[in-house]
Amino acid sequence: RIIASMMSNTSTIYSVYDVIPLWKKVEQYRDRVFGLYFDVISCLHLDPDTDQSSSSSSPSSSSSSPTKITSTLERTSSHDIHDPTITLSSLTTKYQNNKLCGSDVGNLISSTTKSARKNGLEFFHVLKRVLADLDHLEQSASDILNNTTTTNNNNNSNMKSPIKKNTKITLETYRAAQKLFISITELNDLLPNLALKSMNYSNKNDPSESNHHDDDSCDGGGGSSSSTGARASTRKSMLSQGNTIIAGIQSAIASIVSLFDAPPHESIFGLDVLRGTMLSRYVGAKQYWFPRPKSEGGGMIDVLHIPSYSRMIDSDGTLSNTDYNGQCKQKIEKAVLFCNPNAGLVEVATGISLIGGNVANNGRVSNMACWSDFYVENGFDIFLFNYAGFGRSYAGKNGGSSCVGPATKERSMNAFCVLGRIVYNSFFGFKPTPSSLKADAFAVANHMITQFDVGDMVIHGESIGGMAAASAGRKLSAIEHFNTATSVPKSYPTLLLCDRTFCNLDSVAERLVGSWTSAVIPLLTPFWNTDVAGDFIAATCKKVIAQDAADSIIHFAASLKKGVATAKELNKGSTKGVGKFLDRPLHYRMSDWENVGVLESKFVNVKISLRQIQAPIWPADKYFDLREAFHFAACARRIGKVATTIRKEMLWNSNNQLLSKFEDEEEGIEITAVFSRDTSPDEDTLSCQTDEKNNVILEVWETLARCDGLTGLPLGAAVKEGDDCVIDWLSCLTIFGSQRVAKEAEKRMDGKTDVVIQSVDFDVSVSQRDDDEEETRLVPLPLPGVITLLTQLYQDKEIIKDIEKELEYCIQMLEYILSRITAKTYVTRNLDITHFRETFEGVATGRYLNLNCGHNNQYSAEERLQLCAILTEACDSENFFA
Repeated sequence: RIIASMMSNTSTIYSVYDVIPLWKKVEQYRDRVFGLYFDVISCLHLDPDTDQSSSSSSPSSSSSSPTKITSTLERTSSHDIHDPTITLSSLTTKYQNNKLCGSDVGNLISSTTKSARKNGLEFFHVLKRVLADLDHLEQSASDILNNTTTTNNNNNSNMKSPIKKNTKITLETYRAAQKLFISITELNDLLPNLALKSMNYSNKNDPSESNHHDDDSCDGGGGSSSSTGARASTRKSMLSQGNTIIAGIQSAIASIVSLFDAPPHESIFGLDVLRGTMLSRYVGAKQYWFPRPKSEGGGMIDVLHIPSYSRMIDSDGTLSNTDYNGQCKQKIEKAVLFCNPNAGLVEVATGISLIGGNVANNGRVSNMACWSDFYVENGFDIFLFNYAGFGRSYAGKNGGSSCVGPATKERSMNAFCVLGRIVYNSFFGFKPTPSSLKADAFAVANHMITQFDVGDMVIHGESIGGMAAASAGRKLSAIEHFNTATSVPKSYPTLLLCDRTFCNLDSVAERLVGSWTSAVIPLLTPFWNTDVAGDFIAATCKKVIAQDAADSIIHFAASLKKGVATAKELNKGSTKGVGKFLDRPLHYRMSDWENVGVLESKFVNVKISLRQIQAPIWPADKYFDLREAFHFAACARRIGKVATTIRKEMLWNSNNQLLSKFEDEEEGIEITAVFSRDTSPDEDTLSCQTDEKNNVILEVWETLARCDGLTGLPLGAAVKEGDDCVIDWLSCLTIFGSQRVAKEAEKRMDGKTDVVIQSVDFDVSVSQRDDDEEETRLVPLPLPGVITLLTQLYQDKEIIKDIEKELEYCIQMLEYILSRITAKTYVTRNLDITHFRETFEGVATGRYLNLNCGHNNQYSAEERLQLCAILTEACDSENFFA
């Protein structure tokens, strides 16, 4: 339009200077959108009788059959990035996208409908015309588009000089621009046909439409014809209503059948296109087929390999051949095996935007919120794979996957064929299980070592992928490996990272659904083994647990952090039953029901009340036991309940309406409405006439509830969740919170040999969250400060006589934890763990990374920096980018 207005010589709005910046945007859009989709669709097998890739800029490759790995590794693509004769330009397309072949992406013959493939072919040809018209316009207007503006050096420095003397837009340029506008319009009109079409039966048999037609047909008629038309209208209306009911039944049946036998897609834009756009963004990215173990039924695993940016591209933007060793076997210094989260496919698990990647040296934008970009930017090759039963990975000889191999015919939708597939898939087909996920992860990791000769290997498992990662790490670390060049023993993996995962699936179900699942799940899945905590502890390698205490999917009490801490502190290394609900002892339940002190119920055994259940003492007691932890939980709960009762009475006396705010409080424990960041704890109580006793008890509970657990959860939030969560809070504070304190002390002392813990080292609380969860609004107080405040409040025993014994025990337990965390031997042990010098004697807990990003979000910038530091120390690397 700008060129047309300039040709007419009637517009003073646009000038030749407007063309260049707009063309720069067009170039970026052409390469990153039009060119990218063109390169990807060129590789899709849309029609068995048509090879649309023959005229594309992508490499022609008619073979889309899977390449198996035997004694040597064979690529599914035609280029080897380790060939020293290969240049950077030969690995990218005309539009600076990574070159793909058919088996990198897949084919759509049996997975899409005929109309979808027809629209896809039409879209491909229209897109091809658009790109050709863009090339024609670029050639015809090269004198304008390939020049840059200059500025005068006189006083008026902001004025632009002409690009070239007597530069004019030719008639050929005008016609090229006009042709481009027509093809773009054609493409825009075609796009709605590519979207998924929802089945709407009511539109086909809409009673209102038939009624409207009947009314028109009897216009101008007499009385008899009018009544006849009315009767006809009634009959058609009844018929259409019947058809609508039948169509609704058909729709319901179709939706149920689709759960067991998914129908072909109505659009070509599915997982195949997604994987193509992802692979196109990374130079040298390829697809491989790794064999599954025969013990798990055989089959093939679909694996994507993305080389690191620094290994592929030199600082001058040219292809790097520094790692070429003259042999067929490849050598990768650092690599990451990423195990997908639940229901996560590699096509979407690491980011689905069109930005990021390493295909463009100039103007390249890295998407650091994407795991693939994060790792390749930090010098790691990354291997991504789909578990068998997901995507194109399959079990058995054929796997029933229509996406594998050169499928040349459509999947039959005949009723007998559909019924046969439903029966086979329901009773005989492969179904993913925890053991199959674990086996797939180990198979890929093992092939990375044997076929790629990986130096440092990181296994990163997110969510349910943590289960597969922990199992693979355990098995690999138990195998004796040797350096292929020096025959020196080498351990794998270099680092195991279990990211926001669980201790076992049973505990997740109990917390999300209910405690009744503990009896049902073992009956439904008697052979499932999901003991992630056991595999993690048994792995004799450098390992890290990354967890968010406010995870909305994996409860604090079901997390891997909790499972490992409980096994270390309470179970003598056993992970059996960790994460399950713990029944409160009878005397605590009854004292809570009677609303008396924890040792004042008539159901409490006399012997227990006489000996007063002493708190552990350091260093005589190396660990606290379950009985002591339960008593601490009961005492904290009692203090919270008394404080809540007092506050409700105060609010009742001041304003009866305010009491409605507490109607939904669980079992009388009120926490966040009093002690939040947004409202001062004493803001409401200042207007009430209260006595000193009530204020002191409220202050006791406020201080205790805000005690920082150093792993993301304050004590008050744990009390509200139940006694078992308070026990978990104690275990995590002792095992993993102590690591953070020791690390802060080491940082403060700046390399001094003897690290001494001070009170300031406990102040490591995270910033306030932006979500609305009540627990996260508690302002944490460091442990030493809590003990000091509670000790001062304990001095006036007459005022706190209602909670005197409970407060005394809480202080004693917290003092024990503080003494244990600050002990020299304990500090040395924690520093050894944080620096990956753990001896693996007893229960090896691994290093802890505290998160604040939730379950499904990416790491924050600060958390990525912490992960970079961990990777640096684990792999002895430098120059990591967050």
